[in-house]
Amino acid sequence: MSFSVSKTVKQGEKVIDVHTPQFVPTYVKYNNNRDFEVIPMHQLTEEDLANATKHYQEIKDHMSRWLPELEFLEKY
Repeated sequence: MSFSVSKTVKQGEKVIDVHTPQFVPTYVKYNNNRDFEVIPMHQLTEEDLANATKHYQEIKDHMSRWLPELEFLEKY
């Protein structure tokens, strides 16, 4: 997750704004509790996780519900 924060002071009143929130949901793949690998969810295959696309969309829908301006980074 990344975001920008700005603080403005006008006539003694302080305003703090959070801008451009960005997020990369991840999945941890492993074999026999070894060989752990963190994979961005947008790169998952059905071999990595059954219904990978569905799970990724559910995460995006849930996170966007609380923070509609959240951008999901799929190219970085």
